Amino acid sequence: MGGVIVTCLFALMIVSDTYQGRVDINRCEYGRNLILFYLSGLAGSMLVIGLCQNIQNISLRKYMSGGMLVVAFNLIVIGYFQFFFKMAHMDISLLQGLILAIVIMAMFYPVIIVSRRFFPALIGYRNFREK
Repeated sequence: MGGVIVTCLFALMIVSDTYQGRVDINRCEYGRNLILFYLSGLAGSMLVIGLCQNIQNISLRKYMSGGMLVVAFNLIVIGYFQFFFKMAHMDISLLQGLILAIVIMAMFYPVIIVSRRFFPALIGYRNFREK
């Protein structure tokens, strides 16, 4: 049942993105309709919560243990990618944003593994060192 809800929320996000247009909170661009912006944000949050509840993967849990590290450097990495997209005179669509998120996750995975092993304080563990 959870997979159906997640799929419906994802479809709602795609339809909303098609109608709503470009949304970028960092530049105060909320799209064409403010109510649709809030509904899409709520649907997106529910989508993330639903995905987190349905995925029971050990490597994903290991990745999310370094969530503070990802949040700290995510905006910097996105800024570099946006610079390259601007140089190519391209806007980032929903599909390109999804691919970009996967690439950023893949880039951070080795950093999180090294941080868990040698610098556990960076990710919030005081007395934890993975062997």
